[in-house]
Amino acid sequence: MPKRCLMTLEELESRRAMRFVSVQKGVEKEGFALFFEGQIKAYENRCQHLPLPLDYGNGPFFDPEGRHLVCHNHGAVFDPLTGLCLQGPCVGTSLAEFRVEIVAGEVCPADQDAS
Repeated sequence: MPKRCLMTLEELESRRAMRFVSVQKGVEKEGFALFFEGQIKAYENRCQHLPLPLDYGNGPFFDPEGRHLVCHNHGAVFDPLTGLCLQGPCVGTSLAEFRVEIVAGEVCPADQDAS
């Protein structure tokens, strides 16, 4: 059965960051994909300080300048391309990365379970 893709590449490029749900190793996880400096990255939507979503579940992922990801719960600041926490209560840890691939103009999880 074909993979269930998360969003179109065009949609992600225009919005810069989008939430999604993916099943990986039998577990449903919420993540977000982002388009930054011409690259596509995806991470689990879970701060490394406390298991809360970075965006409160409905807010923006980027800081007002659009240069860093920010946890709106505790103010942790993350590098968009590596997921590394640069500032805040979880400095030195990294967001859990989802592997994604582009298939026919769509962003798809590389590790999604078949369903």
